[in-house]
Amino acid sequence: MCGRFGRLGEGNWLGQEWTESIENLSVQGYVFDTYNAAPKQIQPIITLTKPKELQLFLWGLIPHDSPTQQPKYPYFNAKAENLHTIYPWKTIFPRQRCLVPASFFYEWPKRNGKPEPGKPPFLFKLKDRKFFSFAGLWDAWKDPENGHYFPSFTIITTEPNAMLEQYHHRMPVILTGQEEEVWMNPKSTLEEIEYLLKPYNPDNMENYPVSPLVGNTRNNDPSLIQKISW
Repeated sequence: MCGRFGRLGEGNWLGQEWTESIENLSVQGYVFDTYNAAPKQIQPIITLTKPKELQLFLWGLIPHDSPTQQPKYPYFNAKAENLHTIYPWKTIFPRQRCLVPASFFYEWPKRNGKPEPGKPPFLFKLKDRKFFSFAGLWDAWKDPENGHYFPSFTIITTEPNAMLEQYHHRMPVILTGQEEEVWMNPKSTLEEIEYLLKPYNPDNMENYPVSPLVGNTRNNDPSLIQKISW
């Protein structure tokens, strides 16, 4: 799965700088950098409908046909292999694709699906890039009482690579460079899109243990990404 990540600096996605768009978010009172992004928080994403703009969406997809703003299940992640067959993904894939800008993500060592006692979380990042994107999907729920739309998103996960499988049975779909272009091209074929939904090459990743304070979403400062002795 992907339940925590971070985003630092003025990233470069889709071959362009986002300095102006990030500044616009700052004017709205939104801080772009984060060391501990978590579900149920507002995060910037890039959608197919507005590929030149960072938009603020809720992490935790609310299906457009949900009877309430609080769906029965928390749709923070979507399994790549279920996008064609499982609600709510089959109603929005592949047309409502998005990029979720990131610099790193965290994972906790698990055994039989449960965190291993005494082991700290680990930070995962790419060796050759400061920025990348998670593949995501988005939707917008309309409040029947006032007509307001609430946009939200989910992060797509896939089977773990050789590095992640030691920590979790899933990992986020990571896109860089040309892969981001393909994902965000409305003319891309379904075959081209599905080819991207694979584990990232572990040879291009690195990880290290970090503070257990990551576990508390109220903590959000540079100390969280410092390597610890373990």
